[in-house]
This record gives sequence, structure tokens and C-alpha cells, in this order.
Amino acid sequence: MKQPQSLIDLSNIILASTSPRRRALLQNYGIEFLSLAPDVVEEPIPGESARDYVVRNGKLKAQSVCLQYQEQCFGKLVLASDTVVVAPNGRILEKPKSIDDAKAMMNELNGQTHEVISSIVIAYSDGRPTGSIEADSESRQSHHFVCTEAISTQVTFGDLPEAWIEKYVATEEPYDKAGGYGIQEAAGAFVRRIDGSYSNVVGLPLYETFAILSDLDAVRHFYGKCSDLNSSVNVSNLVAVSKKKHISAIRLAHHFGQRAFGESYAQELESKRSQLHDCKGIAWHFIGKLQSNKLAQIARHADVVHSLEDIEKLDRLASECQKIGRKLHVYIKTQVSPLTPAASGCSWEQVQAIAERIQNTHASVVQLCGFMGMAPLGVGEKETESLFKDFMTQGIALWKQLGVTDRPLSFSLGMSADSHIALSVARQLGLQPPVLRLGSAVFGDRGT
Repeated sequence: MKQPQSLIDLSNIILASTSPRRRALLQNYGIEFLSLAPDVVEEPIPGESARDYVVRNGKLKAQSVCLQYQEQCFGKLVLASDTVVVAPNGRILEKPKSIDDAKAMMNELNGQTHEVISSIVIAYSDGRPTGSIEADSESRQSHHFVCTEAISTQVTFGDLPEAWIEKYVATEEPYDKAGGYGIQEAAGAFVRRIDGSYSNVVGLPLYETFAILSDLDAVRHFYGKCSDLNSSVNVSNLVAVSKKKHISAIRLAHHFGQRAFGESYAQELESKRSQLHDCKGIAWHFIGKLQSNKLAQIARHADVVHSLEDIEKLDRLASECQKIGRKLHVYIKTQVSPLTPAASGCSWEQVQAIAERIQNTHASVVQLCGFMGMAPLGVGEKETESLFKDFMTQGIALWKQLGVTDRPLSFSLGMSADSHIALSVARQLGLQPPVLRLGSAVFGDRGT
């Protein structure tokens, strides 16, 4: 049989399951993985929701495999999942234990809409042992959870004649499946409609799983390269641009020591800051366009703003910071080339006016870090190098003119495509490395 070609570049995944259905789902898409059997007891806690139950089971499976097979899991993404069927009355339907049990489940689902919930649990195994499966302390585990999510699909059964049910439960099919059926087998004929992921009902929501794994794999490879002694990128001067990226990818980057993350949308910034409150030491950088109706939200949730471009918005930000007692660090968005559109930043004359306003009026709540720039597209490396050199030279001159002596000048300059040029120019001028704003280089280019 011809091996399917993978459309998704994933390798060295550990599947914390020996489920033939989950194995087949990955194999059908050409994903390379090692299947390892967890040793866990799956039993709901009284009052536990179905969603919490599948996530907890997934965590136990991943944890079990990470602890039992530390050598095989070292440096790997460990994927675990659990699937339950929830009857219309909210009862969790496990695998039937007898013909009567299977028949009762089929009758409960007959002609009704029920819910199928699968968890996606992904751990990164860093090989630092040890502890029991019951250990709660992060320091006692050989892994770090980066994704604990649950996906739901609504499934509607048609009206099933009693003879169909009798014939079905007499087969072997119901007894190794939650809810007593598998949509990919004979019982698929019972399904009149589904709303949501089909593969979720089989046992693993493929789109969501592959999307998350792709982002996590990119993060794993990027920080692996950063740890190389010859790498020119250091997390201390890197803003990982996490806009539109899954929370799990940010968690994994944080695990590797990343602390500065960049967002372009105020609502997404607020949401991610809330969801990642347990990730200590994160500084949130706002790198998008400052919209007047979002300034209060940005003042509350951003620690650093890279895109300040006019005095009116500066005054509004300062006023909001004054109200809530926060100090905001800012870069003034400055044109790298006079040929770029005005939307790409202020002229140096405008920059000076904004900088003086900060120093003379808002210094108690706004601190000027330096200047942010974006190279024009398609001008080539030599031209970009020349533009960056002029940009930094003008920035140095203005910084001296402003008389700032209590902190060094910082440039926010360099993205995934031109960060190497920004670093080279800074070295040529004897400056500290600029702050690099890297998105696709860190998280891959899916969804950006």
C-alpha cells in the first residue's frame, strides 16, 4: 500500500495512545509518530463536566507517557486525547459493558442530537524528571503542558427501527467505543446529520490538532536554533509577534524563556493577557496601529507600545495611564525611508515634537524607549542596510539632542525577513542589538 504524502510538516510526534482509530487518523495523513501506551484509570469524578473529564483524562495520558518513557519523549511534543459521548440528558456514555448496556445507549441516542467531545492535550517533554503520575508540582514533572483544549461536535441520529438496534448490538462493534458506536464504521449509517468536526467524532479533531501542532513544532525548532552558540538571536532582545497565534504556542515559547510578546489588536491583547495570567514575567508589546477608540484598552493591557505616531494619541494614552496609575513604555513609529507612505511612521520633525512632549509633559506616566521602524518592501538587502544605517544615525542624533542620559537608546527595528540586517547595522555602529519583532520566524507562517 502506498504511504500517504503528508501535507503537514510534522515529525517526531509522540502519540500517548494505542487507539487504532487515532493511529489511523494520523497514519492516513502521513504524520510520523511513535505510539506509546499510557497507564491510567479513566473514571469520572462526581459532578465533573464532560469537558473537564476528557481534558483531565488527556492530561493523565500525556503525563503517564512522559514519565514512563522519558528517553523516548525527550524534546518531543506528546499528543494525548480522550473522547466521550454525551447523551441528550447530559449523561456521559462510556464504553458499553454488555448487550443490554449497548442497547440502552442506542435507545438513548435514537432520533436525538447528542454531543461528542474530544480533548487535545499536548505536552512538551523536556526530560527533567521525576515524580509520580499524581504529582502536581511542575518541578516534579518531566514535561510541561502547553495545550489543554476540548472540541465539540453535535451528532444527530435518525429514527432507528428496533430491528436495526438489535442487529447492531449483536455485533462486536459497540464494545470498544465510547457511546457504543463509531461513526466511521457500520453505525455511521445511523447518523442523519453532524455539526462540527467529523474526525472529532472518530476520536481526534484533525484540523485543530494539526494547526496547533504546526505552530508548536515551529516554536520548538526556532528556540532550538536560538540555543545554538552561533545564533545571533537572543530572546532578551526579541518580541515574539503572537498575533493570531494559538495560546499553546505562546505557552511553549514562554517555556523556552521568551518573555516579550507582540500583539496588533487590542481585543486579542486583552484576551491573551487574561488567558496567560499564570505565565510569569510576560511583557505585552502592542505593535499594531493605534486606534482612538482602543487607547484606553491598550493603556490597561500593554506594557510597551511600538506604534505611537501622533501627539493627540500620546495625550490620550497618558491620560488613561494617569487614571489607572500605570507607566507605559513607548517607541515612536518613524519612517525608515521618506519614500514610504505616511502610514509607515512619522517624519523626524514629527518624532522630535512627540519626543519633547513626552519628556516635558508626560514623563511621569510615559517613558520613551526609542524609535520603531519598518523597512520598505522589495528594495533589496543593500538598500535596506543603507536605510537602517541612516535611520539609526538620525535616531542617535535626536537622542543626544533630547538629552536623555538615564537610559540607553533602543531601536525597535527588524522583522523576520530583515532582522539579520538590523543586527548587522547595529554592530557596525557599536549599538546594543535592536529589538527584533519576529512572527513567522518564531511561530511559522500558518494563519499570519
